[in-house]
Amino acid sequence: MPNLNSLKIYLQSRGSVFTESQDAIELDLKIIGRSGNRHLFKLRISETHSNLLTVKEINSLLPSFCPNRHINSDGTFCLGLQADTENLSIEEWMDNLNEFLQAQIFSQKNGKWPIFCQQWSHGNAAIYQTKVEKLLLELDLDCLGLEFNRLRLIEKKNDLFDEPYFHIYHNDKLLITGTEKKVHNKRLSCICDKYGRAKHITLGNCPKKCSNLLISILINEKNRVLEEEKFWKIFKNSKTQCCGTMHDCILKE
Repeated sequence: MPNLNSLKIYLQSRGSVFTESQDAIELDLKIIGRSGNRHLFKLRISETHSNLLTVKEINSLLPSFCPNRHINSDGTFCLGLQADTENLSIEEWMDNLNEFLQAQIFSQKNGKWPIFCQQWSHGNAAIYQTKVEKLLLELDLDCLGLEFNRLRLIEKKNDLFDEPYFHIYHNDKLLITGTEKKVHNKRLSCICDKYGRAKHITLGNCPKKCSNLLISILINEKNRVLEEEKFWKIFKNSKTQCCGTMHDCILKE
């Protein structure tokens, strides 16, 4: 897990100049943007009680808060989920920080987040985003002829079940019915069945459990959207001001 001591050792090995206190270091970090221009960021890097590193820009080059630029309300950078960043080596952590600052340079100039840097959902929504992305690695939608944006999860009223009952559609075609724990139309062809009745693969007999994966993906995506809406609602209700650096921002509305 990257910590302040491993960061100091890393910087010393590279001959980097920094100042230090008991719980933080300050340094000037040169970043080369995608256009080749050099940018200097003055950073304060601290260590939390749980030994996690937090980073803040302290020379007012960046907004003090901007969810779309992944800068938290206390000015610290959102560099990813703790479960991911705590497993990085200090070299990987610095590479991550470098890419984040390159994204800040791009965002400042273009008013949007770059495609070269991962775009995370906000707050608890990022947890569900991670679940969706991991599940999508198990279920290759392209190979199945499915487009993620054309999938729909429709909750249906059904008094026979204590948990939510869903219909899953791709465009207007019904693919699956069931709950999060159980698929119900098991005799239908699975979404991975390319041969029809000649080599029929049913939902119930599919060894890949495609239907269960697809339901989990769409339920987690639904939860991601709900958490994202909750996140923005908090700041809109508190009348938080938009920093004005990004073209599309909910706080402008």
